[in-house]
Amino acid sequence: MDPNKGKYEKVKTDPISDKEKQQEKKELSDAAKRAAKAAPKRSGDELEGVEKIPRSQAEKEMKQAAKKAKESEKRHT
Repeated sequence: MDPNKGKYEKVKTDPISDKEKQQEKKELSDAAKRAAKAAPKRSGDELEGVEKIPRSQAEKEMKQAAKKAKESEKRHT
């Protein structure tokens, strides 16, 4: 429930012509094409060069890191 509802007049806009719609669509399409060309090309796996470890090892390391963080908090309080 907006307390300002009805307080302001509704703005009347002119309908957009088909020609204007086509022009706007073309501009958006051209902008998207330029953005796609400017974006860096990704080739292959995004995780290329990242060390891969087994899930069990990752879970173990996460638990150790959480334990260290808790111990660190205890020391600082």
